Amino acid sequence: QFEILRRRSVERELAESQQIAAERERQYQLSRANIDAINVKCHDIKHQIRQAAAGDKSIDPEFVTGVEREIAVYDSQAKTGNEALDTILTEKGLLCEREGISLSVIADGKALEALSPSEVYSLFGNALDNAIEAVRALPDPGQRSISLTVRRVGELATMHLENYFEGERSFSQGMPQTSKADTSRHGFGTRSMRGIVERHGGTITFGQRGHTFTADAMIPMPLERKG
Repeated sequence: QFEILRRRSVERELAESQQIAAERERQYQLSRANIDAINVKCHDIKHQIRQAAAGDKSIDPEFVTGVEREIAVYDSQAKTGNEALDTILTEKGLLCEREGISLSVIADGKALEALSPSEVYSLFGNALDNAIEAVRALPDPGQRSISLTVRRVGELATMHLENYFEGERSFSQGMPQTSKADTSRHGFGTRSMRGIVERHGGTITFGQRGHTFTADAMIPMPLERKG
């Protein structure tokens, strides 16, 4: 029996390690896609600048409008007071801009001081990635929107995220269940979110109102900041 328990423990640890590796690979691929898109845009800008320097007056106005719109994403990013949160919001903001998704954020990043930068990146990266995946294929452009609020309420840091979704969602023990066939490679993101929040003595709940998915987290503030 001891050997069986030991083997099961090793298998569980191996599965968790594989899930963590898969999550890191997914985040890397997303970041690389953003970098590739920026490189493509920089190449296009250089080409337009060379044309202008050569006296070519036929600069594509649609291209200029597109550049202005993407630069506005950088300019409009509010400084939340948390560098890790600023980074993830900028990255996901660019992704949403390219995919026609509205991302609305009201955030006090200072409320997240209990979390390490990597925890902030993982928590909000997973939350926003799941929301983006849910809304990107919606046929109604008006529903391709995501709302995120981060603020301090008393001695708690709170997060509220909501987005539309299509189809049906099922929940087990308060956790959303993946609809994908390969359950071993999916659903890890929400489990990771719960692990981060609970590690700091907080709670996280997932739910739905009609076709709106919601995620709410509450994390105690550090003791030295209370009062």
